[in-house]
Amino acid sequence: MLYKFNINLDDKDYYNFNKFYNFKTHYGRKLLLFYRIFVVVIFIPFILLTLSDCGYNAEGLVMTILYFILMGAMELLLKPMLCLGVKMNMKLKKKSGKAPYTPTAEMEFYDDYFIEQTPQSKSEILYSIIDSLYIDGKGNVYIFVNNISGFILLKSCFDSEDQYNSFLTFISTKTDIIYNTK
Repeated sequence: MLYKFNINLDDKDYYNFNKFYNFKTHYGRKLLLFYRIFVVVIFIPFILLTLSDCGYNAEGLVMTILYFILMGAMELLLKPMLCLGVKMNMKLKKKSGKAPYTPTAEMEFYDDYFIEQTPQSKSEILYSIIDSLYIDGKGNVYIFVNNISGFILLKSCFDSEDQYNSFLTFISTKTDIIYNTK
């Protein structure tokens, strides 16, 4: 074993991870682009129907302008709505008795793989299946094995800045798909 970390997550860490996923990863940005295009595609038929029914008179133009204002408002509110969705999902999961994340875990990094062990499960992951690895502005490391499964390694898990830098050097030899968003 080359590195061993004890991870303790709270709601804020999980929320920040999801927020980072939605707005900074290539997965999240694609999803955000899809939502933005979807909003436009939904409004285009309404705009065209309004113009064909009312014509290009004052009423038709006013309705079209209102649709554009509404579409712009939805585009502006998209990110806050996604954040609200994450918070609501966390509350619903907790209310149903299922935590949306495992608060404690232990991660061990070896030459060819790493292990994440929680009180409920144990996962052994080969470095070769890492899809992407992100370092956020706070230095937290997010390891994704696909577009819906990721591991959170908080910077606070490291004993020192030297250990952190040593780990980043080590992990960069295991995958070439590292995104630093500092």
